[in-house]
Amino acid sequence: MLHGIFNSKSLSLVRFLGVSVLVLGIGTKGSIATSFEVEIEKPDACYKVSKVEENKVYLERKGDCVAPQVIVSEKVKLNTLYDVLKIYVDGRIWKEIPLKMISVEEVLRAVEEGEKKAKDLGNFSNVYEGPAKELAEKVYQATQSSNFQALVKKYEEELSKQILGKESFSLKDIYKDYVGKKK
Repeated sequence: MLHGIFNSKSLSLVRFLGVSVLVLGIGTKGSIATSFEVEIEKPDACYKVSKVEENKVYLERKGDCVAPQVIVSEKVKLNTLYDVLKIYVDGRIWKEIPLKMISVEEVLRAVEEGEKKAKDLGNFSNVYEGPAKELAEKVYQATQSSNFQALVKKYEEELSKQILGKESFSLKDIYKDYVGKKK
């Protein structure tokens, strides 16, 4: 997932899949960059970069360190920008992260394409909205009928007997604001 891009003639910043790459170049657009600074994720604060060999970054645990299990990051300098950066933790591969430099023009083109596709989708409406409202109104009217309300009253009295041991029971006895909420 692309997190952010900055590109000018001598400076580029790419954040891709949790890796930030700062490219320091010289001259004009298209010139060869001299160094790359990559911000990599580490499993937790107990790990440090022990060495960097080409596109491989090796992390080692710092002694008897104890740290919370949160992902932290650290900047690493590379001499060349690789397609893939491999991160090793205690000698074993942990992550492979693709690195790709993209230009502002490519980002703008992707945004424009997305906006065009969004327009092509059109405005969708819920085809069930009308029938659902009609059905909801019928259900509401049914619950307001005298037969249904008599059943509600009967069940309230039955529950009152079972729970409170009283003959007469109303929700108003338990919930003082019941009448207001009912309205």
